[in-house]
Amino acid sequence: ADSWIHGVGTAPTKMSRYLALRRLYGKWAREGLTPQREAMGRRLCMVAEHTWGVDIKTFLRDEAAWDRQDFETARQFDSRFALTERSWREQEALIDDAISVLAREDREEAERAATPSCLQPTATAVRKRGSLTLGDGKLDFDKATGGLIRVRFPNGCDLESAEGQLAALTYESYDAQDYHDYAESYLTQFAYWSVRDHGKPGLEHSCTARSGIFEPKWMGVAMEGGSHAIGKFQFSETAADDLGAPGAPEIRYRFIDRDTLEVTVCLFDKPANRMPEASFVTFAPTVDPGSWRFRKLDYDVDPRAVVKNGNRQLHAVQSVSCMTSDSQHLRIAPLDCPLAGPAEAPFLPFFRGVIAMRRGVRFCLHNNKWGTNFPMWCEGNFAYRFRMSLSCAR
Repeated sequence: ADSWIHGVGTAPTKMSRYLALRRLYGKWAREGLTPQREAMGRRLCMVAEHTWGVDIKTFLRDEAAWDRQDFETARQFDSRFALTERSWREQEALIDDAISVLAREDREEAERAATPSCLQPTATAVRKRGSLTLGDGKLDFDKATGGLIRVRFPNGCDLESAEGQLAALTYESYDAQDYHDYAESYLTQFAYWSVRDHGKPGLEHSCTARSGIFEPKWMGVAMEGGSHAIGKFQFSETAADDLGAPGAPEIRYRFIDRDTLEVTVCLFDKPANRMPEASFVTFAPTVDPGSWRFRKLDYDVDPRAVVKNGNRQLHAVQSVSCMTSDSQHLRIAPLDCPLAGPAEAPFLPFFRGVIAMRRGVRFCLHNNKWGTNFPMWCEGNFAYRFRMSLSCAR
């Protein structure tokens, strides 16, 4: 398991578009490939290459601009920041370059597939309620937190979470002490390059950096069009103004089949933040912990059986699956963010302990864990879709 795999979460829009085009290429491969379709596939391979921008320790050697005001000033006037961001935009453009080689009809299909959904917040008024009925299905919420605690699928199957964590959103931030602890847990040599690659030099001088886990306040839920439920949330001013949490995220729910609930987590107006951060969505259904499997390269992997010193915290997955206590099969497929790991494992310090999978699985929406050649901040609107499919035993 690759301990650098977190890097695919540093450019969330690029990753979402890449995955959409990869799925489209798979469909075309089944239908029949044209020379233009093959050319798009070859150009998509450029996205999977390791270098996603300039080397941070070489080209962004600034140890002062961490707090929001200093950081925004540096972005506006410091050529090092401008050059670094330009290198990220060049990498983002690889997606458009791949689409450009297609014939007109295919190009239009690719552009539709690669256009993120839920780019704007809804204007629907919400209120706190315990349940909503969507067609033949039903959603039950924790009226205090807004956590989804039970899903009745249209096929009659039920999925429950004792902790109200069927798609629970959290935001994490980290400080200099966290990075000291991380370095002690992961680095075997404290050479100049390794400390700058894996650390955040100068973060200790920041006034606003903090180590914390933030859960958004639930504002309420509403129906839209009879087929969608929309939950609205609000992060604290500290998380949104000082750090990099989105101010008012939404979680949208709709049944797309009798056995499948699509959950879309929408982050609106996420500010750029140079300080270390990550956001997660946790799924902790009531299931047999030992039954969890992570689908990787078309193989099912037991997340408890990772090699010594391998990455037990994070995997790039096609889907995750498990068995409920009454022998129903649950599958969760992320369409936009492939990073998943045991919810019990910390994100930052390197973890060598035993994984039990008793707290479910969480998906990493974005992060800026360390530099090397990865983007170090992201901003804007982001949408992350998850498809939960539950097959009844009967």
